[in-house]
Amino acid sequence: MVEVVNGYSSLREIQKQIGEDSKSFFPELADDLVHHVLGLCGEAGEVANLFKKVQRGDLSFEEEDTISMFLDELADVLIYTLSIAEVIGVDLGECYRVKREYNQSRFNPEFQ
Repeated sequence: MVEVVNGYSSLREIQKQIGEDSKSFFPELADDLVHHVLGLCGEAGEVANLFKKVQRGDLSFEEEDTISMFLDELADVLIYTLSIAEVIGVDLGECYRVKREYNQSRFNPEFQ
């Protein structure tokens, strides 16, 4: 059984919604692969920057604000990742399934 979360039952559905949102919010950039890749790099950098601040003691994962900022940036990374997959026309859920199967055969001796 597939669990439905906030109306979405698959990564593919979320990916499609992100593509639709992108076309609605930024029609001139929706299919611009470079825009999405640079956006992903920027958001991943923001995640890394938060970790840097936690590591040096400026922020703490014990604080709800820090966790909230971290989750917000992780969501942005997910959105750009799924946007890229949508622009190039691949089902990222299927890509994950194939990669997981490969990793199982490579790292899990019981899988073989």
